[in-house]
Amino acid sequence: MQASKIIIKRLGYEKAKVMLQGLGNEHDAALLEYRRQNGFFEVGDWVVSTLYGSGDNLFQFESWLVDLEDCIRHANDAEIEANRRLDCEAKEVL
Repeated sequence: MQASKIIIKRLGYEKAKVMLQGLGNEHDAALLEYRRQNGFFEVGDWVVSTLYGSGDNLFQFESWLVDLEDCIRHANDAEIEANRRLDCEAKEVL
C-alpha cells in the first residue's frame, strides 16, 4: 500500500485513481484510505449517519447525498465487517 500512497501523493488523487483503480485490493484500499483521511466520498463508499437517533445502519454513498456530507462519515473496516455502526457518538440534531 506504501507504493500506492506515494503515487497518490505525487500525482494527486484523480490521476492516481485512473492509474490504480481496479489493479487490486491493495490499491483500492489506498484510494479509500485517502478519501477517509481527506473527508470526501465517492459513489459506493460505505457510510454511516452521524445524526442522533439515526440508527446503526450502513449504506452506500450516492451522488444525491452530497448535500448531507456534514451528516455522514465513512464507515471504518470494523463497521463494514459487522454491517453496522459501532460507535454511539452521533450528533444530536437541534
